[in-house]
Amino acid sequence: MLVKSLSRILLLSLALAGGCATSTGVLKLGPDTYKMTSYRSPIRGGATAAEEEVIVEANKHCEAMGRQVYVHSSRSLARLDGNRGSSGFEAIFQCLSDTDPRLKQSNADQSPAIIIKEGKARD
Repeated sequence: MLVKSLSRILLLSLALAGGCATSTGVLKLGPDTYKMTSYRSPIRGGATAAEEEVIVEANKHCEAMGRQVYVHSSRSLARLDGNRGSSGFEAIFQCLSDTDPRLKQSNADQSPAIIIKEGKARD
């Protein structure tokens, strides 16, 4: 009897400690435009894990069509309902062909707005 009670308590504790994770999966918004949102409790990695899931799934979705993912917008989210503490991530993306010029754009090639030289900032 005691073992059975302890087993139930242990199972309940594990279920509660596991935290929550929810995802919309990939949703079609229009022609070649998609959205995905994921939420994770802190014990399941929070916003970082939610972001990883969204980006990985977006890439898988586009790769299945032989295309590349192009993220239009993304944002971190906080859940305000009963799942207190859950953090999320949302991305709106397109699946583009390898030759699409939007895939060639990169902010990494831009020069910095401020250059620090000898401990002084200058424009």
